[in-house]
Amino acid sequence: MQFKAFFRYLILPAAASLLTYSCITVDKTLGDSNVSNDYLMQVGTAKFHLPLQTKIADSLQALNASYGYFGAVRTKEFGLANFTCATNFSPVYTGMNLGKDAVVKKIYISMLLSGNSITDKSQEGITQNVHVYRMNKYVDTTDKYNNMVTSSDYIHTQINTGSTIYTGTDSLTIYLDKNFGAEILKATDEQLDSTTKFVKAYKGLYFTCDPPAAGAYGGRVNKFAVSTSYLYIIMNFQPTWKSGLARKDTTLIFALGVDYAQNESTYQSKALESVTPQQYIDIEGMGGLKPYIDPLVLKDTLDNWVAKMGYDKKRILISRATYYLPYELPTDESRITNYYQQYLYPCNKVADTTSYYYYPLSDVYSTSNTAGTINRSLYYYSGQMSSTLQKIINADRSTIASDKKYKMWLMPIVSTTSSYSSSTTFSLDATTYSIGQINGPANTNYPYIEIVYAVLKDK
Repeated sequence: MQFKAFFRYLILPAAASLLTYSCITVDKTLGDSNVSNDYLMQVGTAKFHLPLQTKIADSLQALNASYGYFGAVRTKEFGLANFTCATNFSPVYTGMNLGKDAVVKKIYISMLLSGNSITDKSQEGITQNVHVYRMNKYVDTTDKYNNMVTSSDYIHTQINTGSTIYTGTDSLTIYLDKNFGAEILKATDEQLDSTTKFVKAYKGLYFTCDPPAAGAYGGRVNKFAVSTSYLYIIMNFQPTWKSGLARKDTTLIFALGVDYAQNESTYQSKALESVTPQQYIDIEGMGGLKPYIDPLVLKDTLDNWVAKMGYDKKRILISRATYYLPYELPTDESRITNYYQQYLYPCNKVADTTSYYYYPLSDVYSTSNTAGTINRSLYYYSGQMSSTLQKIINADRSTIASDKKYKMWLMPIVSTTSSYSSSTTFSLDATTYSIGQINGPANTNYPYIEIVYAVLKDK
């Protein structure tokens, strides 16, 4: 258009090829009697190449409390991206009396569609074969990261009957083997009355889709609201709570999405990771291939500029640092609106006590930040990252190399505005399989950062 050993590419040999700068002369006598010598300033602007590699952002699409994803997409740019989902299920109600001699008449899953992603209009309404498998384990919240469901974790015989064909336009109904229902009806009262015990006894369900035929491009990623999806067993049984009662039909309901959905994704585009400057950089949504800002090359570029200008880096103040990501119009201009990412903003990996999360840089909340918005008139993305660039200038090179907060991917983000407080929150868009392209560092119209800065100087 998830962690890998760190590489860097070489800086171009001539410093002038990496940056341009200009200075604005200040009349130091103006207000001289009112300004301390320590605060007399030199003000200027400078422009630097943005050192971009391509790298997978790992461990995306893992535990999700609300949504499950499955499907597959193959593109010329990235190859195959495959999405699967594992989730637990358990009874909605406790205290169920199943009587005796229960017979399963029908068992099926109903899943509520929340949305889907395609990369070409021709893929709207395509048919996909859906498969459901029983797992050998339940979805554990300690399995937080992507690709923690292995081949040995599920039984490779589907439990849905016949072929389940899905067109992506409505809710999905999957009919299951009655033998699976009969096994569920053998659950003990203790298991039926305890979510934990039921889940441990009956394990999870694993959902997959067939990929597009070999050599064919297209496909779709489907997003389902697993927290409002259910498994139904319609059964006939003999009531035992009173003598003389006739057999009767009833419906048992089991909730999906218990203890989260474990969303898995694999990307052939990982083979396209590169540290070599490219003319164009294709950008893949969700956990796929992204532009990656090489923090050490950026640090070296800034340090070389500071040295060339004869500045003391401790006295440089970054007023504004704006990045620009130019792109060229595709032949079909409608792809910009329909399939390209609408925001591209630097995100880094932040750790809490047990997990890693990708967040936009805190600069995204700075005043007048365009937050990586696409400019369809001038053909570029742009946003501000002023405080981050200030930190990179001030930090030691060893800190830049070791601290994960300086490892930045340019990722699609989304904004959400609170109806209560009217405040806006930015977060990573990890739910849309988008596909776009920007110019790379080897392009004559290359990505760059432009800064406005001041240097505090003695008189």
